[in-house]
Amino acid sequence: MREAANQLVPVAEPTMAVVGWREVAHLPLLTPTLVRAKIDTGATTSAIHASGITIAHRADGEAFVSFTLPTTDQSDGQERVSGHPVVAFRFVRSSTGEGEYRPVIRTALVIGQKSFEAEVSLTERDRMGYRMLIGREALRGRFHIDPEGSFLQGKIPKT
Repeated sequence: MREAANQLVPVAEPTMAVVGWREVAHLPLLTPTLVRAKIDTGATTSAIHASGITIAHRADGEAFVSFTLPTTDQSDGQERVSGHPVVAFRFVRSSTGEGEYRPVIRTALVIGQKSFEAEVSLTERDRMGYRMLIGREALRGRFHIDPEGSFLQGKIPKT
C-alpha cells in the first residue's frame, strides 16, 4: 500500500514550557505576592488588578503611575507601589464589550522557571475571578498552552 504524500512529519520536542489555562504568576519587582492568573489568548497585553491608580506627569511630560496591589491572592492586605514609569496608555476592550484607557507598565514577570519582562496594564479586577490575566505578548515564544491543564508550572503553597 502506498503512503499518502501529505502525511504529517513529526517535529522535535518543543523547547517551550507548557502552561495550563490558569497558572501562578509573580511580579517580583512590585510585590512578594504570588497571584493566580488566567491564561488569556484573547488578550494582547497582560493585566493585573490594581486599585487607587493615580497618574502624575513630570515637567518633561513623562508619566508615572502609583497604585495599590493586594498582598494576598484573596485581597486582604495591600501594598502601595509609587512612581512606576508608564510605557503606554492603551485602549482595552473588556470581555463585556466595555472599553477603557489603561496605563501600561513594564516589569519582571515570573511563571514557573521562566523570568522575563512583560507589559502589564493596570485595572480594577476586584470583581473578576482572577486578579491577573496573562496575554499573548507575554506568552509568545515562551509557552505552549494546554487548555485542559491547570497550574502546570506550580501551585501556591498552602499556609
